[in-house]
Amino acid sequence: MKNLIFRISFFIIILAGTACRQAAQYQPETYLSRAEQEQFLQKIARYTARLPKRVTHKDKFNARFDAYYDEEMKKYDVQQYHIGPDSTHYFMITRPAPSLREKRVAIGGRLKYDHRGNIASYEEVFRTWKMEQEKLTRKGKTLFSTMVETGNVDAYLPDKREDDWVEFPDGKSYFDVGARRWKVTGQSDSVDYQTF
Repeated sequence: MKNLIFRISFFIIILAGTACRQAAQYQPETYLSRAEQEQFLQKIARYTARLPKRVTHKDKFNARFDAYYDEEMKKYDVQQYHIGPDSTHYFMITRPAPSLREKRVAIGGRLKYDHRGNIASYEEVFRTWKMEQEKLTRKGKTLFSTMVETGNVDAYLPDKREDDWVEFPDGKSYFDVGARRWKVTGQSDSVDYQTF
């Protein structure tokens, strides 16, 4: 009997340790200090934040908009982060969403850096519907681990789920990796303003 209790206790300890390691592997603090998280957000600001008023995608990198993006990114948080064996950086960030009740939107993606630390490739894999923080945290963890493990979140796209998980991509919108922004299917490339 003692042997059985010992085996069960040992098994529970191993499971708990595994769960803690898995939870820690996606915590931003595992890879980035608080200052590095802020630097990361600044590097991706021009891709994730809304454009300043009357500014096109062509002009968004102009230094005169630095203050706007600095202020905008203070609203963002790095929720999940992971560096894969091929040096792909996976991320999930959140930002406030317009709503009567406090809600946020999560943006999940991946990128790679060149040898100088500049972004060499950037892709947003998903944007969620706006949700209250508790629900977003729960669903965000599932979406993030699915993205890291499979490379996509196809099982959670709007046409495959009845409940709200992923808002984009959908049947009308997609992330253009070359342009590093969301586009609407059939929309002219000459449209150079914020589409959403």
